Amino acid sequence: MSSIASADTMGSGSLPATADALPRVAWESYSRIDELARGGLGRIIRAIDKRTGRTVAIKEMLADNSDAAARFVRVARCVTGRPSSRDDPKAEGAICVETRIATIKREPRRTLCIRTTCETREVIPHRAFVCLVACARPVASPNPERDLDLESRRPVDAGVVDGAALDLLDAPSVRFTSNAPVRADASAASARIGIVGRDGRAKAVEARPPIDGCPKRWIRIEPRGWVCEVNLVASTEPPTRAARVGLDDDTQPELVGYGSVRVASAWIYDDVADADANGGHAPPGSMQVRAVGEQRIGGLRYLQLGDGSLIEPHAVAPSVPSSFHGTVVLDSKLDVAWTRRAAGVYAKPGGRATRTLPARSQVAIRESSADRRFVRIGEAEWVARAELRIPVAAEKLPPGVGESERWFDVDLDDQLLVAYEGLRPVYATLVSTGRRAHATPPALARVAVKHRTTTMINSSADESYSVADVPWSMFYEQTLALHGTYWHDAFGTVRSHGCVNLAPRDARILYDWSEPEVPPGWNAVYTTPSMGPKGSLVHIHR
Repeated sequence: MSSIASADTMGSGSLPATADALPRVAWESYSRIDELARGGLGRIIRAIDKRTGRTVAIKEMLADNSDAAARFVRVARCVTGRPSSRDDPKAEGAICVETRIATIKREPRRTLCIRTTCETREVIPHRAFVCLVACARPVASPNPERDLDLESRRPVDAGVVDGAALDLLDAPSVRFTSNAPVRADASAASARIGIVGRDGRAKAVEARPPIDGCPKRWIRIEPRGWVCEVNLVASTEPPTRAARVGLDDDTQPELVGYGSVRVASAWIYDDVADADANGGHAPPGSMQVRAVGEQRIGGLRYLQLGDGSLIEPHAVAPSVPSSFHGTVVLDSKLDVAWTRRAAGVYAKPGGRATRTLPARSQVAIRESSADRRFVRIGEAEWVARAELRIPVAAEKLPPGVGESERWFDVDLDDQLLVAYEGLRPVYATLVSTGRRAHATPPALARVAVKHRTTTMINSSADESYSVADVPWSMFYEQTLALHGTYWHDAFGTVRSHGCVNLAPRDARILYDWSEPEVPPGWNAVYTTPSMGPKGSLVHIHR
C-alpha cells in the first residue's frame, strides 16, 4: 500500500506522523476507491492520483470555528508530488478545486459533512482524482496493512449526509451501512423476509419507536419490510435501481477472484496477526475461495479472502468459470438439443459420417426419421437420436402451478432444465446434478430463499468442504438449491453434492427470471405466507 503519510511538506497544516493517526472517511472516485484518510478540520486531505499513482494532498482552507452552510471556499494549494507556487496556481502539477460546504454539524466529535467539486484548471484531468468527502466523522483508523481489503475500499454512496441533519423519512433514500435483515414487522422476533446488502439504498416511508430488539427506530422501506435504524444513514442519492437481466441477455457474468485451494500445499491464516506470528492451520477439506484483496506481511504476499483470512497465492489455482449457456425457447417450440459426446453428422440416416460435432454442441431439431432413430439438424445433416440430450415438453402443469406461473422442470436422466411460464417453455439448458451417494432426489417444492451469493459448507468428517460466494442461489429445500457454479465446466453430466449446478450465465438469468423477485439492493429474499409472492416451483424427476 502507498503510504498516506509520506509527504511532509504539502500544504500548510500540521500532519499526523503516521497513517494510524489519521481517521478514516468515506471517499468516492469516478471508478474506484484509492485511499481512505482524512485529518480533520483545517488539515490536509490526502488521496491517490489514479493516473500517476502519486500521493496528492488537498488543503481545505476551513476555519475551526466555521459554522457556515452552502458557501464556497477556494483551495489555496492542490499539489501532485510537490508544493506548487502560491503565486502561480497554474504552475505545472497544480490544479484548482472548489469545495462546497453542504452541511456542518457541530458535535463533540466534530462531525463534518462536505461535498466537493473538482474543477481542473491545468494539467491533470479531474477524473483522475477522488472528488468527494462524505460525513467526515473521526473514527479510529484500522491497521494500514488492512487498507488493501478490496471489499472495504469499494465505492461508497456519493450522497451520504449526516442522519441527524436530514431525517431518514425526508431523505431521497436511506443507505445501508452493513448487510442488514429486513423483517416482516417492526420487531426482531418478526419473520426475516430478506437481507439488504451494504451500500444498498431504499426509500424510507414510515418510522416506529425503538422496541423489540432495536435500540433506535424501526424504519419501513419500499417495496416492503422493516429495518432497524442502526443500519441506516440518510442519502441524497435515489434508491438503488434494478439491474435485472432478461432471458435473452447475452453477456457473460464477471466472476473475479475465485479459485480452488491446493490442499496439499495450502496453509490458512485467520488474520494478519496470525500470519505475522507464523501461525495458521491446514485447510479442513476441499475449499473453493474468493480473494477480495492482497496483504503484504513481512515482505510476503498473501491473498485476503472474504472472511478476512489469508492464504499464500501459490496455494490457490484460479478458477475459470464456464462460458457455457443455454438458450431462449422461441415461439414455444422446444426443438433444441445438445450432443452427449462427440457425435457424427450423416448425409442421410444410417449413412457415412461427413463431420463430427463436439460434445455439448447445441443443435435445432427439424424432423425425425421414419424409425425415429435419427433427427435432422440441417440440410442433409442427420444425427443419431441416442447421441443427443433432447428435452421433452411438459404436457400438463405440476400440482398447484397456475396457468402463467413460472416454474422449473429438471430431468435427472438427461441433465436438462427447462424453464416454463405455464405450459410455455421459455428457456432450456444443461445442468449438473448430484453424483453417486449425493444423487439429487426427486422433488416438487417451491423456491423458499434466494441469495445473490452465499457460502456453502459441509463439516462432516467423511467429506468436509467449503465453497465461498456461490452466486445466484435458489434454495427449494434447506440444503438443496439451483445455483451458479464457477468451479467446473461439466454441465450435462452428474457432478454436484446434491444441488442443481448451473453455468454462471444461466444462473444469473434464471435467478432474475424466477420468483420471488429480489428487490434492487437486496442480497437475499425469503418467502413468507404474509409477504408473498410464492417462490417458483421446482419439479425434479427422472
